[in-house]
Amino acid sequence: MQGLQKEYKKWQRWFDLIWEDVQQQMRFLEIYKDLSVENIQGDRMKFIEECYFVQAAVALRRQFGIQKDEISLMKLLIQIKAEFSKIPQNCRLTEDELNSFIKTVQNIENKLGLYIDRKIVHMDKRPIASDLDRKGMLAALQSLAQIVGALHQFFFHNQ
Repeated sequence: MQGLQKEYKKWQRWFDLIWEDVQQQMRFLEIYKDLSVENIQGDRMKFIEECYFVQAAVALRRQFGIQKDEISLMKLLIQIKAEFSKIPQNCRLTEDELNSFIKTVQNIENKLGLYIDRKIVHMDKRPIASDLDRKGMLAALQSLAQIVGALHQFFFHNQ
């Protein structure tokens, strides 16, 4: 990546953190699924579900941030897009794929961001028109995992 060495190294550091976070979320999802089939009922299962979904919501929210001091999937994608013309054409990431990834993360943020901020992070009492449900959160986590998997190719097969 001639001309992008400094940015590319920073992006790799960020990607490593994002990769680990998303992989951790997928491990937590497997643990949650295992626990949900173990015939745990009542308040114990409600507690497990609440803990898992609050944790998953916060993990999703973490990947939307674009502030100066944040490291997130969205910020990484935006920075790669800003420098895309400097990336060799033989890399394993097309501009269309990158734009699709950004759009997917934006859609997840638009759907879940306000709900997460108001209802989970801040416990705001104002109503929110949202079709968010637990199934939607799981689908969002899986979408992020797919994007991160594709970016893995970019970072580890283009050197």
